[in-house]
Amino acid sequence: MIYDQTLNFYRWSVEILTHRQLSHLGIRMSKTDIYMYNYISIGVDAQVTLDFHRARSSRFYPFGSRFFNKMLYLGFGTQQVVAADCKNLEQRLNLYLDGVQVDLPELESIVILNIASWGAGVNLWGEGTNAPSQSHCDGVLEVIGVYSSFHIAQLQVGLSKPHRIGQAKRIDIHLHKSAPMQVDGEPWDQQPAHVKISFVNKATVLLNPI
Repeated sequence: MIYDQTLNFYRWSVEILTHRQLSHLGIRMSKTDIYMYNYISIGVDAQVTLDFHRARSSRFYPFGSRFFNKMLYLGFGTQQVVAADCKNLEQRLNLYLDGVQVDLPELESIVILNIASWGAGVNLWGEGTNAPSQSHCDGVLEVIGVYSSFHIAQLQVGLSKPHRIGQAKRIDIHLHKSAPMQVDGEPWDQQPAHVKISFVNKATVLLNPI
């Protein structure tokens, strides 16, 4: 197989300035830099991924069957329908697109996309006359709101539509309370922080011939 075609894939910087409280010295900042290629999210989808990651890391995790993994994901997703650990996420943070604060409805997740695929292949941003174009190499990110874990299930089978928040070249999130986050499928618990997302450079990648 010969790979003779390439494309420029935009790479994004995720700078996280975490607020760390010290008992007698006040607040100090801890900085973390991450590169993002595909997506970043904060909320219920990251919580499900984090729960799965913890289960998989356990010494009681039986085996790596694809079917078992899907059932485990389904179980954690169903659990969040009831638990709703990320309910009222919009009250935990402020979101800025290109420096302008955005008013948010009641949400359990915010997803920021560089590609047109999320959650096992869902085109979350969507297509059609009501959806501005999306590209992995236009220097613009798409920002989408998800209402709940049940909403994710509806999106995956085409029974619902996402809440399109907007598009931006720079995104700032001021997180006031801890929340689960993930970048390209790597989850963690994020403490209060200022998250800055901006374009950093282009990576040349090979196209898989069809």
